[in-house]
Amino acid sequence: MIVKEIVDIMQTYAPDSIALDFDNVGLLVGSETNTINGIAVALDVTMECIESCIKDSVNLLIVHHPIIFNPIKSVSSSTYVGQLLLKLLQNNINVLVMHTNMDNADCGINHTLAKMIGCDEISNLMEDGSGVKGVLKGVNFNILISDLAIITGDNNIRSYGQDKKVSNVAIISGAGGRDEDVIKYLKINKIDTFISGEFKYSIILELVHMGVNVIDVSHYECEKIFIEIVRDILIKEKITEKGIYKYYL
Repeated sequence: MIVKEIVDIMQTYAPDSIALDFDNVGLLVGSETNTINGIAVALDVTMECIESCIKDSVNLLIVHHPIIFNPIKSVSSSTYVGQLLLKLLQNNINVLVMHTNMDNADCGINHTLAKMIGCDEISNLMEDGSGVKGVLKGVNFNILISDLAIITGDNNIRSYGQDKKVSNVAIISGAGGRDEDVIKYLKINKIDTFISGEFKYSIILELVHMGVNVIDVSHYECEKIFIEIVRDILIKEKITEKGIYKYYL
């Protein structure tokens, strides 16, 4: 099996075309023609993750966050990203990034979180595909916070608002609460509770003033379900039966 075969499979679930314009997704390190010895899934490329790949003879790493995001002028050991890239290249490890395309896909992080908290009528929140909105029935704000703590494993969720019945919920995983444009879409869709993984303080203040409850789950805990989503795709496509799959938290 070669890298391109996995890239093509993952494209059917979360195509690069639905990633946001600013993003950098796809095969960022390596070659589509490389033969796969092992596949691993992680949220981020870290030195510890690379060392685990080397130890386990893994040469395709599927991650959520781009290892190359801003333009770079050199690959040098003098920078952290340079050290990571050199280590990957020296050990022939390919890196496939699925970032906002996996946030926004029907099988992706936002839709999955919405289903896990019991939302119905799930659909996209913003025109660019960011986030989802859904309907919850008969759930109090504090109960929703408790449910999210169990689902995400985050026992330090920060919340702002009143303990009232939740009805119209919006979710943008990761740093969605830092996007000023989201306020407009929360108003349009009459959202009463907004869940994200990072917020600007000024946005929290404005949302609370609007009467919108805010739930701030940590960025990592909000998105680590990415690993399970990709694992389930690999299981469905019978990739794990080939004995080449591992995952790293």
